[in-house]
Amino acid sequence: MSRLLVAEKIKLIHSKKLLFILILCILTPLLEGINSFFLVENGNSLELTTDVVINGATGILMAKKNSFVLFTIFAIFISFSVGEEFQNGTIRNALSLGVSREKVYLSKFLTVIFIILLSLFIMTTLGIGIFSLLFGFGHNPVSFNYYSYAFYTLVVQLFILLANSSIYLMIAFGSRHIGVSMIYCLSYTVIMGFLPGLFYKIPQLTFLVDWVVQTHLLYKDFTQLATIDQYPMILLVAISTIVLSFLVGVLLFHKTDIK
Repeated sequence: MSRLLVAEKIKLIHSKKLLFILILCILTPLLEGINSFFLVENGNSLELTTDVVINGATGILMAKKNSFVLFTIFAIFISFSVGEEFQNGTIRNALSLGVSREKVYLSKFLTVIFIILLSLFIMTTLGIGIFSLLFGFGHNPVSFNYYSYAFYTLVVQLFILLANSSIYLMIAFGSRHIGVSMIYCLSYTVIMGFLPGLFYKIPQLTFLVDWVVQTHLLYKDFTQLATIDQYPMILLVAISTIVLSFLVGVLLFHKTDIK
């Protein structure tokens, strides 16, 4: 297992994919800050409900504000990362050396965790720093301890991103092709983005909205106590999604005939 992780580390270091992710994670909060600055300079005011990030304190929500960007980044990264392994024969070589399929899948999953942690750290840190510089740190957006709120909010965002990316990983191992995987992953993201609207129109299906994991990051207001009270449920949905997609992904990988 350690050899697989070392190999993943080497591939990341020498890959342009990591550089691509780092550039986007740096540019996104920078552009958000510049855009917000000019909005204020032109006489507009930033509203928490619509702009999400309005000062340094709410910079903790930078990943939420740009959740669709992150979903797209991870979908593309995972599609390339897994698809290349199949198309270049790297996975076949690893399996021929006696490495189990579970370990191969787990090594990719751990790599995805690292990428998500790194992206979340960069985007959140820059979001807090840039918006504090432009608009001040501001007031606590919630009525209780800010540091507790920031910690739990980061954890919830992390698990939602990981749950969604776990589904991308399952799709990538099932499709085994960069282009096909990318189409499926991006289509899934778009469909799941619009699906809650359909559920809301059918009263019998409303309860399903909370089980679409990316819904929470796209549509919930993380500064409202009603949403914060749902954090345990959101984590349950995210963890359930991770476990289920991981097991299905491994099963699909086992059924794959690699020649």
